[in-house]
Amino acid sequence: MLKGNIRLSELCGKFEEALIKRQYGVDSLYRYRNVMTKLQAFIADDIYTPEACAAFLSDKMTKMGGFNEKGRYSKSQMYYVRTVRTLEEYYLYESFFRRKNVPEAVNWPTQFKEPIESFIL
Repeated sequence: MLKGNIRLSELCGKFEEALIKRQYGVDSLYRYRNVMTKLQAFIADDIYTPEACAAFLSDKMTKMGGFNEKGRYSKSQMYYVRTVRTLEEYYLYESFFRRKNVPEAVNWPTQFKEPIESFIL
């Protein structure tokens, strides 16, 4: 398990290996690497914390003019949000959910419907 003090550079390296293992495309890998490089430059002490990542996202979104509308953002903003969110999942669980493979409408079993949909929506 990765929880605890871990260098951001180490976490990003392991995360990138997981992306490659899951056969992410060249373009996707480029986008993840680009955001991770900027994240590492932003976090000077190189220790991963969710709070530092939140500060990074806040700084980036402010510089990009904020979100366009409540809950909506540009494609560029989406890459930052997706990378930080997925990196956090990897930090917590050493795994992450590949959202691209989820069909638009899923009929979850009744007991799982509310918790799952509240998590992914």
